[in-house]
Amino acid sequence: MSKPVRAFLGVLLALALGLCAFIPGMWVGGQTVGKDQGLAGGAIVFLTGLSIATGAFVVGALLAYFLPARLLKVLTAIATVPAAVIAVVIGYHYFAYRSEADAFLDDQIAHLPPFTLKIVHSDAAVGQLYDRISFDTSRENFTTVNDEGATCSGTIAATSRDKVELLTALRNVEILLAQHPTVCRDGGAMLHEAEFEIHEAKPPYTTGRVAITEACLAAHDPLRALITTAREVYESNRATESCG
Repeated sequence: MSKPVRAFLGVLLALALGLCAFIPGMWVGGQTVGKDQGLAGGAIVFLTGLSIATGAFVVGALLAYFLPARLLKVLTAIATVPAAVIAVVIGYHYFAYRSEADAFLDDQIAHLPPFTLKIVHSDAAVGQLYDRISFDTSRENFTTVNDEGATCSGTIAATSRDKVELLTALRNVEILLAQHPTVCRDGGAMLHEAEFEIHEAKPPYTTGRVAITEACLAAHDPLRALITTAREVYESNRATESCG
């Protein structure tokens, strides 16, 4: 048997034995975990399975080195079958879990409080993609107006992660305005104006409006994040935009 073939069979055997040992290893770990160990118990079970699987992998590598060629082929064939079955079962449950987790997250995003956000850029704010942009998540859309006065509109899906990013930015601005009601009243020239309304589960709604100057923008991260996030959300959904 050539060295490349033996090396290939050795890797296959080691992986197969490691995979076959992983599930029994987790069972062993489960027998040592108390019911009161919470999340740590899951980590213990996983690490026990991983440790035993690693040992089996090493054993497989040693067997591949010392076994006669014929016996190595037979043993590899025998170990590969259950390992393949285990891999399919683990893969199936993993993707099923991911699908359930994604569905749960989509549901949570869909039930976020709807909100509106309007941002207006002044002529002093150079390099902007639009003069004005408005988001309305209850209608799942956004609208922009460019420097020539053309109006365009696009959509944001009800389960879009962009809603989370925008709402997070708004909540941070909400905190800033609550802590500093007179923020940005420094007498400087306005660069951006932001106005928002968050439709809370129970009235009153959360509202805010702030004229953002250059000095204020430099001094407050939440305001910079709001302007940046709005632009990023627009860019990620720009493909849905149409201009009339």
